[in-house]
Amino acid sequence: MDQFTAVATARADALQRKIERQINQASIRCVFAPLFDMIVESLSTTISKGTIVPISEQGQPVGEVYLLSLAREGETFDPTQYDLNQYGIGEIPINPAPIVDALLSQYGAQGAIQVKSLFNLDVERWLGYGMNEIIFDGKEYQTAAEYLNRFKIVKDGIAGSQVAQVFNHVLTELEGSVNMALAWAKAKAEWSNQALKSGDLKKFSPYEAKVFKFSGVTPIDEAMNQVALNQAALANSLPGVVEGLKEAAIESKPDYGQIGAAIAAGVKEGIKEVMAAVQQPAQPAKEKESAPSGAKPKTNRN
Repeated sequence: MDQFTAVATARADALQRKIERQINQASIRCVFAPLFDMIVESLSTTISKGTIVPISEQGQPVGEVYLLSLAREGETFDPTQYDLNQYGIGEIPINPAPIVDALLSQYGAQGAIQVKSLFNLDVERWLGYGMNEIIFDGKEYQTAAEYLNRFKIVKDGIAGSQVAQVFNHVLTELEGSVNMALAWAKAKAEWSNQALKSGDLKKFSPYEAKVFKFSGVTPIDEAMNQVALNQAALANSLPGVVEGLKEAAIESKPDYGQIGAAIAAGVKEGIKEVMAAVQQPAQPAKEKESAPSGAKPKTNRN
């Protein structure tokens, strides 16, 4: 291969990779967050939790001053390209890739994901599936348990259908998202309980309340209030318990005279046995047997 052919081949490969990279960055990406809304800072907007959202190329508002600064830095500035309005405000396109990457870096620990099985899915097909309507049924889920239970219901409901394979892939990714959020929420809830106990937190905010609800962890202040309520209820019920015991004793009508006489008789017999043992004379010890006086001991003679 000559030099020019080798260069042409290398340039063609580089151009192909560049095109693929651009297509990849511009491809529609679907995101999902189970716990909190996600803030898209570059667009000054939010993405709602609890629903799958397709992210395509977005327009970022920019001012004429910013565009002129780009022109000074060597960028080509054509005002008609940005369709500036009377206030000198236009927009520049942003690919989905950097938007989604920024979201996942900020909210990934809380369960936010890109649904990979829906990557570059045509919008018409996306709308045709009606995934959000089928999976979430138009409801908002506050706990991990509610999400997981709903996903199981959907899996059972679509079993054997033509869309079962596509939906099952999506549901598997959503389950992983919810389980990740659950692990994060449990750790955060336990930390919040310790922080309140140590005094680092004065009280729980609505943010902590959502974390406790999602994870199923009981807030320490709620637990302490429940203990106090239980103790108060016990204190209030004690008079009734004592009165009930009194009434039960009255109903049984025990003969305290007979009980006392039986106790006295038992004590009397015990005392008599002790006294008898004390007063009994000691038995003299037996003397050892000895040989008669004057008798000589026998000896053996051989």
